[in-house]
Amino acid sequence: MKRQMSICIFLAIIVIVLTLLYIKFNNENGRNQTDDTTAPIENSTENNTQSLTSSNEYSTYYFYAKNDNGRISVYDVKTQTLYMETGIEVEFLPEELQQELESGIYFKTEEELYDFLESYSS
Repeated sequence: MKRQMSICIFLAIIVIVLTLLYIKFNNENGRNQTDDTTAPIENSTENNTQSLTSSNEYSTYYFYAKNDNGRISVYDVKTQTLYMETGIEVEFLPEELQQELESGIYFKTEEELYDFLESYSS
């Protein structure tokens, strides 16, 4: 009788642990899906507001690079704070890229950002 009771308690504990794990993983997945920024990103330049998305297209961007006093600086999109300063001087970049940097170049991942910076660093 004691053996049967021990087995029942053991099985009940396993069921409880599995249920808690299931709930935990479902909550984490739900949180990850709603945490993403999916609103359109807009970049304001002096008197000009330029939308980066067109016709209700939504994208998730995390970083943007722009010309900051002649050098490329990278900002966090969500907080609009400086993420990193680079030593890359804008005047030595192609003219088209210089123009893009005036309004900002946006990146979805840190890997995209570092690939871009690596390709233009000396």
